[in-house]
Amino acid sequence: IVAAGAVSPSAQGSVHAVHVHFVNAARMVRTRYEVLPLREGRSFALYAVRGEELPNRRLIVSATVSFHAVAPPDGLWTGVRLHAPPMPAVPPPEACAPGAMKAWEDSKAEGLAHVCWQTRPVAGSPYLCWVRWHGGSAEQPLGGAHVEHAAALGFLSDLQFLWAALWPHAATHKVQMITSLDHGLYLHAERPCASDWMLFKLDSPFAAAERALVRGHVWAADGRALASMVQEGVLRVRRVASKL
Repeated sequence: IVAAGAVSPSAQGSVHAVHVHFVNAARMVRTRYEVLPLREGRSFALYAVRGEELPNRRLIVSATVSFHAVAPPDGLWTGVRLHAPPMPAVPPPEACAPGAMKAWEDSKAEGLAHVCWQTRPVAGSPYLCWVRWHGGSAEQPLGGAHVEHAAALGFLSDLQFLWAALWPHAATHKVQMITSLDHGLYLHAERPCASDWMLFKLDSPFAAAERALVRGHVWAADGRALASMVQEGVLRVRRVASKL
């Protein structure tokens, strides 16, 4: 997202859609990003992004990032919101204790979330959690650029989503392999602020044939829909022997 924003003349607009395919497992090494303009129109711009590990240029990720101009030149777009998913009725973040989302238990996400995110799960729901960016141990704040906050939401959209598909079966199945295949991020707000408290909701409509699908929704504290996310991945499990 940040790479596309760096070359896009439409970066002053809003990122509205990101589609990602993970081609190979990544390592913590230098990565080179190539950005190819596919379309640069008055209202929308689309870029293909390739991420390659250096020095061997091993392809890690292939993505497309699309920008939407906030106000078209002819001024016809009024920004009227016809409908949006309603935010669940939950206690405010101030009334929730710090901790990890129940659906993240037994995953790397529980520790990873606290590296860059403050999290306050909603009591009584394994799939609802208040989150906001805090920048890790260095407390690196996000800048004012829209692409930085969009990238933070992109990070959230890949934060061990697939473990939410396993949680209902955690008592009877253990993971043998879990990895992401592809995911999509759709931003509904022109200027989301990931540094503010946001309500994060997960659900999994499908898990079978060694694949799982997980969906996510994000709302601002005032109830505005900020983003929708979906991720598909490999989920290989084995049944745990009954202790009865």
